[in-house]
Amino acid sequence: MAPRTINPDPASLHLEAIYPAGSTITIALRTCRPTADCPNCGHVSERLHSWYRRTLTDLPWQGLAVQFRLHTRRWRCSNPDCARQIFTERLPTVVAPCARRTVRLTEVVDALAFALGGEAGARVLAALGLPVSPDTLLNRVRAAASSDCPAPRVVGIDDWAWRKGNRYGTILVDLERHRVVELLPDREVETIVSWLRQQPGIEVIARDRGHVYIEAASTGAPQALQVADRWHLLNNLVAVVEESLLQHRWTCRTPPQDRSCPTGRGFDSSSRSKLGNNAMLG
Repeated sequence: MAPRTINPDPASLHLEAIYPAGSTITIALRTCRPTADCPNCGHVSERLHSWYRRTLTDLPWQGLAVQFRLHTRRWRCSNPDCARQIFTERLPTVVAPCARRTVRLTEVVDALAFALGGEAGARVLAALGLPVSPDTLLNRVRAAASSDCPAPRVVGIDDWAWRKGNRYGTILVDLERHRVVELLPDREVETIVSWLRQQPGIEVIARDRGHVYIEAASTGAPQALQVADRWHLLNNLVAVVEESLLQHRWTCRTPPQDRSCPTGRGFDSSSRSKLGNNAMLG
């Protein structure tokens, strides 16, 4: 991992000043590259159009919020055939276009969103001096799940808790790639059917025995094969074995009788003596 520095990209940015004020540290940065590449045609431009300022949130320092006051530029494209005449300067290692958080802060937010989810992730970020709403974290998970991801073929469907015991949603997982593809806000049949109809490539749906998911899968993806998921298969097997053992519990508790005994009443005294001696030796 590259070492963290105050200036996220010394080759492209010049550090002008640092202004501590209360619980916030403001860092003034200015772009310093002599040219810029047009994001539309890739042509290198040296024609400066104007300057403008962006305010970005960065990683906190010792519990203090850090923000960048970035002075960057607009350029004129030198390619006469390009449809974009004016473009803003791109800084891919610092910030994404139109974003308000730096790339390195976004990586931390995404990591906590995937590890902790919405509510728990928001609490941890607030303790670190980064107020981020739970909805924002969930939106980051959805965006990452839908970007550059091929259409799922084998899908697992189950519920997940917005608030345990009160409000539940539906989670859909690509079982071949082991990643979440969608988080639906509820467990309604219409919501699930609407999503399934947008995924015509689904071939297998793993679900529980709830009537909601049975109806939704049958209506939204009638071409898909419906199977029980692994957890419910094991749970069903355990329930059947337990029920079978309970039905024969008295048989299991009755001591076996020696069929070779003439009386048919069990072991004789010599057999019991031998058995006791063997038990003591064992």
